[in-house]
Amino acid sequence: MEGLEKIPKKFAIRVHLGEDGIWWTDSPDIPGCYSQGKTQEEAILNMKDSVFTYFGVPARLSEPSLLKVEGELQFELATN
Repeated sequence: MEGLEKIPKKFAIRVHLGEDGIWWTDSPDIPGCYSQGKTQEEAILNMKDSVFTYFGVPARLSEPSLLKVEGELQFELATN
């Protein structure tokens, strides 16, 4: 499976909206794994790619549809 077996079966993703209007994501379950995007959807898609990269999954096996988003994501809205 070349790295796919290393990915946890379930992990949390937190989605944040920065003061600059850019969405960014991180995971309390995968320290150091994070991403960003212009939209919430783009940030989540980029996070999926980051998870594959973090666990050393080759690009040819890095299919975003393998990581399904279930339940609620945790959101944080930056306010001043």
